[in-house]
Amino acid sequence: MDPRQGEKFELDRDVIGLTCVGAGEMFNAGQGGPQNQQLATQNFLRSCGFDYMVGCANLGESYELGRGIAKNEDAALAAYEKSCSDDLPISCYKFIRIVFWDANSQSNAPDNKQFASARRQSAIACDQQWVAQVSSCWYRGIFMIEARGGPADPAAALSAFRFTCDRSKEENGLNACYNVAVIHLSGPQELRNEAEAKRLLTAGCAANYEVSCYLLETIN
Repeated sequence: MDPRQGEKFELDRDVIGLTCVGAGEMFNAGQGGPQNQQLATQNFLRSCGFDYMVGCANLGESYELGRGIAKNEDAALAAYEKSCSDDLPISCYKFIRIVFWDANSQSNAPDNKQFASARRQSAIACDQQWVAQVSSCWYRGIFMIEARGGPADPAAALSAFRFTCDRSKEENGLNACYNVAVIHLSGPQELRNEAEAKRLLTAGCAANYEVSCYLLETIN
């Protein structure tokens, strides 16, 4: 077999995958004709079948939202997990978010497979510079400090929480700063820093984050 034929096949797969994504997005937006979410999802399904990862990401969203197809959380998770990568951290984030808030997967056992996968994907989403990096790092910190999907890793949790704490004034930022303070107060000895913990708790209390006020009172 001419090796160039294999290269051409791979090229054709990418072209087909890209073409199907383009068609799906047009059907989804109603460009050039009436909106048809069912046809959009069919094209995303074809694209993902050719391992075109943007198609898989779009397919995951269709399954998650029930857009053009019946809602199917397991199928959404499979599509997001398949497409999670440095190039598509949004798929990682969507997988993490579903698993984190899904009452059916709330087992902190280290062998929880969905948590283990979300834990791995949180590292990808937290490491990439993109619009939800700050939120991704908050999730990363929770998985690491609470031993979700693997052993507890206070140092990794501290790094993730610190990133969010330094960049967000929203509730997840206040929560991240609180968690940084908790690790500085009660984590491994090498991570303890009471002065920094008090500084963060004081700032959190001033921002009306009540748990920061409560913890600050207990150490003063």
